[in-house]
Amino acid sequence: MATKKQSLFQRLSEVDVSKYVEKKGKLDYLSWPGALIYMHGNCSVFRFEEHFFQVGNIELPYTIDHDGWAYVKTTVTADEKTVTCVFNVMNYANNPIQNPDSFQVNTAQKRCLVKACAYLGLGIKIYLKEDLRESSVVAKEVDPEVKKELEESAKQGVASLKDKWIELKGEKLDGFTQKDKKSLRETARKADEKEADRNVES
Repeated sequence: MATKKQSLFQRLSEVDVSKYVEKKGKLDYLSWPGALIYMHGNCSVFRFEEHFFQVGNIELPYTIDHDGWAYVKTTVTADEKTVTCVFNVMNYANNPIQNPDSFQVNTAQKRCLVKACAYLGLGIKIYLKEDLRESSVVAKEVDPEVKKELEESAKQGVASLKDKWIELKGEKLDGFTQKDKKSLRETARKADEKEADRNVES
């Protein structure tokens, strides 16, 4: 009886990537050079594209949403499969950022590349471990004083909120959910809109 051929995902998910797994804080991650070595070694066809976005008269390797948060996008093709991954640009503390510098964009592109490879199976167990670890962590309560500071900054607009967020970086921001962050961004955006309307009226 003929042996059933493994799918690309099955083949890549079984690759032992431990040789190139590194650690940042409590998180494990596959280095991007390691990902390229494994993909080229296990796929007859492998290529990737880091997308650029038209902004005015120039092309940038990242885009931003209406609140100013930055994202990169990478497409990976391996054998007969093609996937596209979108990845938010983050700082050293793994928090999403606005107005990223070139180093932060380049880092996000490489993490996006590795994650796209994980969509195809490579190193997927690393992400599984992280999901399990996150689900087992008891959510921290937000410090009321920190929350109040951020809410007051948000009332002054996006720039003020961003400056306060950077000032409070680190453990002080643990406990803020995506819903909390979205609410702060919305408050800041509305504050900027009100200020713009006042300027027009005057």
